[in-house]
Amino acid sequence: MDSLELLTSPIWQLAPLTKRGREAVLRPAGDTLRAALVAGWRVRRLGEADPFALVLRLKDHLMHGRLVSASPERMPLEFMDRCLVVTATQVIAVHGSDETWALSQLGDVIVGTYPAPRRRARPLPEGDAEALSWL
Repeated sequence: MDSLELLTSPIWQLAPLTKRGREAVLRPAGDTLRAALVAGWRVRRLGEADPFALVLRLKDHLMHGRLVSASPERMPLEFMDRCLVVTATQVIAVHGSDETWALSQLGDVIVGTYPAPRRRARPLPEGDAEALSWL
C-alpha cells in the first residue's frame, strides 16, 4: 500500500488519529523525505471482501511521546514504535518494526483479549475510603 492508497482508504479517513499523527505518517506531496510510511497492509476477515484494519510500518518519526490517537484511549507514538494498527475506531502503536507483532496485536483486538481502554477510577464510597486510610 502506498501513501495515495492510504489517503483514500475509508479506514484511514474514519480512524481516530490526531492531526499530528496523520501528518507523521503522511506528509504533503512535496515533503516526501519526511513521510514515515514505509509499507502498509490491508487486513480482511476470513470470507469478507472489504478490509477492516490497516497495519502500517513506519520509519523513523518525530512524534516521540506525542499522541497519535486521543480516543477511545490516549495512544502516544514512542521512539521505538515502528508499526501502527489502524481500525475505524481504534489506533494501536506497536513497539518494533516487525509487522507480525502488529498482526498479533490486531488478533488480540479481534478476539477481545486486547486490554480495554483506560477509564477513570470509580470513586470509593465514603466509608471505604476512611477504612483504607487506617491500613
